[in-house]
Amino acid sequence: MLCEKCHTATDAGDATCNTCGTRIKKRNRTRARIVRVVVVILILAAFGTYFTLQHFDIIDFDPFENLFGGGTSTSVEESTPPIGTDSEDANHVNVSGGNAEAPPDRRRSDGEHQAMLTTHLAAVTAYVNLHVQTNILLTRTGFLYNATTSEVVDTPLLISLGFLEDAFAYENVMVLYLRPKDLADYDEVEFPPLSPTDREVLTVFLAYQTPIGLGLYSTHGGTVIFRESLNEVLMYYSPDNGEVFRPTMADAIYHYVAEMIAELRFNSEEQEQGQEQIFIRHLAVDDAHGFVAFSVASDINTISNIIFSIDLDEDYYTVLNIITAAAFEVTRMPTMVINSVAPGFNFELMPLYDIAPVNIHLMDEDEPMFIDLLTTLTDINFSNALFVSASYPFAHVVTTTGQVFMGFYDDGWRISGVATWHTIEDVIAASAGVHPFYILWQQ
Repeated sequence: MLCEKCHTATDAGDATCNTCGTRIKKRNRTRARIVRVVVVILILAAFGTYFTLQHFDIIDFDPFENLFGGGTSTSVEESTPPIGTDSEDANHVNVSGGNAEAPPDRRRSDGEHQAMLTTHLAAVTAYVNLHVQTNILLTRTGFLYNATTSEVVDTPLLISLGFLEDAFAYENVMVLYLRPKDLADYDEVEFPPLSPTDREVLTVFLAYQTPIGLGLYSTHGGTVIFRESLNEVLMYYSPDNGEVFRPTMADAIYHYVAEMIAELRFNSEEQEQGQEQIFIRHLAVDDAHGFVAFSVASDINTISNIIFSIDLDEDYYTVLNIITAAAFEVTRMPTMVINSVAPGFNFELMPLYDIAPVNIHLMDEDEPMFIDLLTTLTDINFSNALFVSASYPFAHVVTTTGQVFMGFYDDGWRISGVATWHTIEDVIAASAGVHPFYILWQQ
């Protein structure tokens, strides 16, 4: 310790300075130590209290909530399309169209920002106009997706194809493909009055960060949606709706669907319900949607297809779209039709065949090969056949007693008994060439 007057070193036990005789003032080290300990305890207690409250969801402080796409809660990037993107690809946590870091100074006027959005939207529109007639353009979890090329249509793709300049790689913009009616349900979203068609049709939206939420820009103008609201929309557009299930007559859902078909035919054709035998050729459901292909006894070779939604709580089925071969002659894009009426539809519900041209593939009763099949069945005493459907080289036969038979044509028909329609499906799937799965009666 030093003397404060002459700065001579003294011992800890000295009461006065040995050089100048000044009284030595001793510091209260114990009090200083106590103060330091108390400060450390208070800091630790504050951090402990914060993390405890956050762990039990008493508070929900997000230090990244003001950063575009920040935070650890369910965010937009978790709903990006499962096909055609990598974990470090576009639409990442910063909801950016690219991976480039923005220059340090991005300040610009409202007019410049509007010009950026207008140019960006024009580029996406040009891409769509170029590909819509030849490619299958879908919404995949809310994002614009080219199923023909297996590409997510985002800013890097538009730049690589020459639709946008390289400078747009720095823009935090993502390309969405949504129906306006699914956004208009949220209070913060404001659109001008839209026609029923405009509300239903899939539309390109550009999403970007604003101080109060995510900005949305489209041909309908601009609006704002909260990030939580947009995440809900993207989850609704997700095809992950539970496992795909193929019901049979042993399942209640099979009979619900048959009743739906009967009611539909009764309402449209004024036929008495229950009079016609319904043959379900393909039926698959998940927790949200279903697909059924069927024919009726009076016109066994004409296949109708229905996409429907499911309310599991009410056992309620709503027809979303009735798909016929005539409709496909106009659109030529059945996948796009389905995607537009059911954006969250899982295409694994679809049958393994092309549902558009089924009418021309099924054998007509006047065709020689079909007549040969009926003759063969008569020769082996199948006069009690309830269901006969064929398309070269396979046939499916079910008798009134419930027996199941498979036919195979090779210079004549050979008929053999099988356990269920599953066996015929497996045989057809393992064969080469055209797969006429639509000959099946999924019982």
